[in-house]
Formats: sequence, C-alpha cells, structure tokens
Amino acid sequence: MVKTRTQNGVAVKASTSQAPGNEDYEMDDEYELESSDEETNKKRKSRKKKHDAEREASENRTNKMLKETMLAPETKVVWKMVRAAYEAPDPAVGFSEAKWAALLFESNCNSCGTRNIPNIDWNLQKRLCNTCRLSNLVEEEDPDFNKIFKDYDRDMFNYIPHTNKRTQRDRSNRNRHPRKLFWLDDVHVFAKKWSSAYDAAQHSQEGRVAFDTWKEEHKRILQSINEMAGKYKVWVVSYDRQKYEEKFDTSKVRLEAIKKRLLAAGYRSADIDSALHWYTYGIINGSANVTNSAWTRIRPRLEPLVVETRNRRIFKEMHDLIMQRFQLLKEAYNEHIKHRSPAQRYCCPPAEFLWRYSDVSNLLEAHSTVAITIESFQPAIDKVDERIAEYQVERKKEAVESADSGVLTTNTGLDETLDLARHVFQSEQSSSFWTPANVSAANLTLIGWDMIAWLPEIEPSRFELRPGVKVNSPSEIQYNVRGSKVCSKLISMAGLEPATTTIAEMDARDPRYVLRGLAFLRHLKIDTYPVFTWRAMLYFLADKYRQRRDWSLTEFRLAIPEETDRARQHSAALQGSIKAWSCNHCHDFFDKDLAEAKPIIVQHVKDSSMPGSLAGDKL
Repeated sequence: MVKTRTQNGVAVKASTSQAPGNEDYEMDDEYELESSDEETNKKRKSRKKKHDAEREASENRTNKMLKETMLAPETKVVWKMVRAAYEAPDPAVGFSEAKWAALLFESNCNSCGTRNIPNIDWNLQKRLCNTCRLSNLVEEEDPDFNKIFKDYDRDMFNYIPHTNKRTQRDRSNRNRHPRKLFWLDDVHVFAKKWSSAYDAAQHSQEGRVAFDTWKEEHKRILQSINEMAGKYKVWVVSYDRQKYEEKFDTSKVRLEAIKKRLLAAGYRSADIDSALHWYTYGIINGSANVTNSAWTRIRPRLEPLVVETRNRRIFKEMHDLIMQRFQLLKEAYNEHIKHRSPAQRYCCPPAEFLWRYSDVSNLLEAHSTVAITIESFQPAIDKVDERIAEYQVERKKEAVESADSGVLTTNTGLDETLDLARHVFQSEQSSSFWTPANVSAANLTLIGWDMIAWLPEIEPSRFELRPGVKVNSPSEIQYNVRGSKVCSKLISMAGLEPATTTIAEMDARDPRYVLRGLAFLRHLKIDTYPVFTWRAMLYFLADKYRQRRDWSLTEFRLAIPEETDRARQHSAALQGSIKAWSCNHCHDFFDKDLAEAKPIIVQHVKDSSMPGSLAGDKL
C-alpha cells in the first residue's frame, strides 16, 4: 500500500509533474482518429501502407546515396583523419581508406549485415557473425569439402587466407593440429584468378614465370596477413580502451545534465548521487546533451531510482524510532490476542503482518516530532480481530494456490482441502532446490492449517511498503511437492486412499514405519532402532536430506504389528515426561520455554477447576 504523504517525513511516490523548462512535444502528423465506418478505415489503412512503403523506399535511397558518398575516393582524407584520431593501423592490402575504416569502426556483419558484431577475424579480415561463420566456413575435414571444391587445385588453398575457429568461442580442436577454415566466397573468387593464371602458365614460358611470381606475391600477402593479425588485435584493445574513456567522459557530462533536472524537480543531491551513476542504463547510452525530448523519454526510467533511494534514506534515518514504536504496537497486539484461547492464539499471525495496513504504518512512520504512545495504536487494535480473520483466509488461499495446477484439484473448500493428509507445505525460505541447514525441518513439513498458521518464521525485508522500502513480514507458504509425494506413499503403505484420507484419519490409524538396512543406519550414525510415526517419518526426511533428489522411501517399510505395539507403548511413556503441553484455558504455559509435561498440565486444570479439554499442541 503506497502512501503519498509529504508532511510527516515519509517518502512519497515519484513526481508525475512535467520536466522543467520548455518541453517540446511532438504529435504524429499521420495520426487519424479511428472511424466507425469500416470502408473509411480500410481506405486509411491502405493509404498508410502505401505511404510507409514510399517512405521506406526513400530511406533506402538516402542510405544508399550516403554510403556511396562516404565510400567515394574524394573522402579519403576524411577517413585518414578518423584513423589518425584513433591511431589505427594503415589499410591492409586490397583495402581502400573507406573500406578499411568501415571494417575497423562499423559493427555490422560483412556478410549478412547483422548489427553489433564486436569481433573482427583478422586472419580473414572480416567482421562476421557466428551464424555466417557456421554456414560459410569450411575445412578439409568437412564431409562436403571435396564435393564443394571438386575440380579445384589443392595447391591453391596454400595461398588463400584462412582462420582456425568456426565460431568466436570454438575450442573443439584446441588439442589438434592447427585448423584451416576457408571462407567460401574467398575460395571461389580466388579460384577464378588461379585458373586464369594457371591456364596462361600452360601455354608459355612467360606465363609460367608470371604464375610463379603471382603465387609468391600471394604467399607474401598471406604471410603479412597472419603476421599483422597480432598487431591488429593489440590495436583493438587500445581502441576499445579509448572508446571506453570517451563513453565514460560523455556519460559523466550526461549525468550532470540529468542531475540538474532532478535537482530542479526537488530531489536531494545525495539521493541522486547514490541512485544514479555514469554506468546506469539511460545514462551510459546517449549523448552528452540531454534535450527536453530525451529527458521526457528517460525520466520514467531514472526518476524511480532516485525515489527508491530517497525512500530508503528516510526509512533508515527513522529506523530506530520506528522499531521503538513497533515494540509498542507488538505489546498492544499481544495483549489483545490474549482474550483468545491458547489454541486460537497459536493460529494468530505475528504482529509484523500489520505493516500492510496504512493506519498502522502511518503511525509507525509519523514524523519524529509526533508523540506516538501505545494508546495511539488502539484504533488499529480495535480492528485486529477482523484483520486476523482476513489474513487467515488469505493464508489458506496462498497455501492452496501455491501448488502446481492439478495437484489440488478438488470440489471441496479451503478447509477441507487443507485437512487432507497428503498435502504438505513449507515456508518460502525452504523452497529452493537445496535447503540451508539453518532452516528447521518443521518449516519443511507443515501439515494442515494448524501447522501453517502456527509457523512463526519472519522473512526479513519481504513486504514492500513502498518503492525502495521493505519491511519484515511473515514468510510465504508454498506447496512442498517432494514432501507431498512422500506423504501419499506413506498413506498408501498404511492401506488408506491418499486422495481422500484426512489428517485425523491418518492420526487415528497411527501407522508406524521402520528404516531399512543396518548399513543405512550406520551411515546416518543412528545406533537405536527407530520406529517412526507418519509425521516423524516426514520430519526425518526433511531433517536428514537437504536436496530434493535425495528424498526417497526406498529405505523404509511399514512396521510389523509387534514393532508398532512396542513403539506406541514407548510413545505413551514419553508423553508423561516430555514438556510439550500447555493449558487451553489460560496462558500460563503458552510460551515455548514454559511448556510442561502432560501430568502437570492435567493437575493444573484440576486445581484450577477448569472443565474442558487440553491443548496438546507441540511447542
């Protein structure tokens, strides 16, 4: 629930006011209101389609003319100046100044035109995308090599530029002899020249000498290409560093221009400096001059970052005071829910759930000059019973809806669904593939509403109060798929139907399970002879195994009658000594460290002359 207060020291939502200064707003001159007449709309769409085609053709002609102009011989001096500015190497053999500059400074694939191709293959002297490399580079070991170059002289390939990687990340042949991958078009073009020179060599001595000279020249060219490749790569590193520095300088100027606009909008310099940096998206991309039009475009992206930073700062400055006030709220809340029975109180959420209500957060975040006492929260406390009921319904829906589609398909209500023994839930923190060791197995094995409601786990900074400000909140409930599968198997082993068996029916049947294999027991360092209830079995798996793939029932079996009887006798004996009981009529034994053994609680009820039952909730 986002607040828009400005008087009490609490951060507000991002300003929706227009940017300062004279903004330029443009309207598309091709915009036309949609007509209700279908024929009119068809004509308009037809005119727009024709206009778009004409505009695209015009842009293509313009781009073509511009390219022809920039590649013209007269522009040689321009490209020399550009090359000198970046200390770029001289053009390689066969390159004009313009084409060399295009290879160095453009980023399009030289084959298909794909943009943003960062690397140049200096052995081929081409900038190529991986798709084109895969489809156009061939080597002698390729199955189609002999078919593609069936009539080509093999000696010819000793004079053609080649590379050793099919893609930029190709490492498949790093342990083999150096590869020779040829660009298809280079081979075909060179083959025509080779054939012409070779034919001339067959008819005269002069032709043979010319052919030998031609081959020596191309051998030197190929050697030069391979030698210069390393120097070109060194230059690329220097060029990238220079471009990075230019971008850094431009971004800093752009950042200062943006900062001025935000300061004019009322934001603090410290918040802007903390939220925005030269590398922030929207700042790192763009020119140093931030026009009104540019600001209108990037403001919705950048301003929320400053708002979040401001909100965090204000909340941090008030944090100690807010926590003091929260303790007052918590005290008032806990006192209020004492009118409920302990069994009902166990199902009440922790006080942190009240953060979501604006009347509560308004008091917690009120300006430091406002005196907030425990009585200040009374109007909110008067609504607590209603809000607890709302929260519990939401909690049940959250649990049921967390299951994958089809898992909880049922015609029954929420309560009936959660009463089924096969459904196991867990806290949000324990739902990852690997569960941390500090997460209790009890949080992994929540069966039924009582356990879900009881979960005391608080997730730090989970609830977003407003952009940039997150406060503690009860952990979210999620479906435990692996635990539910195990539970279904346990129910089946007990001779019951997983689809319909309730928690009460499973507890009444009280089946017992035994670990299989002494080797497995030794592996887990278990010296006793454990016999588990169905709940204990699930807890055991959650406690011993922290990875999903390890959950398995292959090491367990249903206990035989003799084992079951002995285990039940042992459990009955333990109930007399284990401190896991509280009175359901008073709160004397409510806290975990105040729980007592069953006989003591029974005597307490008798001494207090309290008719009724006991609350046997384990603490």
